[in-house]
Amino acid sequence: MDARSGRFAGGACDDVPERAMVRAHGEATERASLIENGPLMVISRGEAVERGLSLFTPHEILEDAEDWVPARSATTGEAAGVPADAALLRRVSTKLRVLPWRQSSVGTAAHPDRDVAGVSGILECLERQAIRRVWAGTVTLEPATEQLAELIPPGLAKALADRRLVAHAWGVREMAPIHVTLVLVGRHDRAQATFGAGAGFTQGPALLHALHEAVMVRASLGNPVNRSEPEFLRGARSAGHQEAFLSFLRHLEKPVGEASDPAAITPSELPAFVEDRFGVAPLLIDVPSVNATAVVKAVIPSAEFLTPRSGGDYIVAPGYLE
Repeated sequence: MDARSGRFAGGACDDVPERAMVRAHGEATERASLIENGPLMVISRGEAVERGLSLFTPHEILEDAEDWVPARSATTGEAAGVPADAALLRRVSTKLRVLPWRQSSVGTAAHPDRDVAGVSGILECLERQAIRRVWAGTVTLEPATEQLAELIPPGLAKALADRRLVAHAWGVREMAPIHVTLVLVGRHDRAQATFGAGAGFTQGPALLHALHEAVMVRASLGNPVNRSEPEFLRGARSAGHQEAFLSFLRHLEKPVGEASDPAAITPSELPAFVEDRFGVAPLLIDVPSVNATAVVKAVIPSAEFLTPRSGGDYIVAPGYLE
């Protein structure tokens, strides 16, 4: 996708090509809109106060932030403000300080329906927070490999088998009733592992999303064009430790309990669930889009939802799914 500052790429994997194209286009739209138009949204602290915005700081270092981005509460619709350093991508802090987290597009979603984009963004925030806890070893994983195997379309199952690949899957118990899933796609000789994650209101779509993401990572690692990228190099190094990853993840396993699961929630109930679980309501930033698709960035204003620059307190991690 061409934009003012250059060309933006999006990637996606799906067993239905049309769905993959839609998702890839959406990813390119997200990044282009956030980078091209995000800076145009920035206002001063003074203007934010004049507008009556409730200001939320996800980290204490931002208490003195001067640049803000208008947002709205996902629970009440109240006008709010988020520090630009926590909301935008490729932004240099106006105070020229090194921030303790990495700026990213996590929480940004594109969809023709703005409400759907907002829900997708919130789900991605929850997914990444849960997966970071996996790498830190502070969650319980419920095995879901058998459930995933029943969902894989025959064509994809054959493609995996022909390449001697096998998929392992888990669900993060602590995020119930939201289904956060992790899939490891590895070789039968346990020589190379790639990962994907998903989040949703039901398990099936979340598992398939995670599988598709893990397959896409394999394709990326196999593309020689990427071999000079630092993220590629980290991913390639970590992929060789498949046995260590499997051992670590299985150590976190506990069988699915017989106790009843928490009651399922609907997309409209998601913001209230987040506020109840984490003590803060999600904020939604309506990013001006580079095309007709609505772009929304969700921010959960709490430090635990920021991606640590140093890699956090991870025991193991692949280097690209945080």
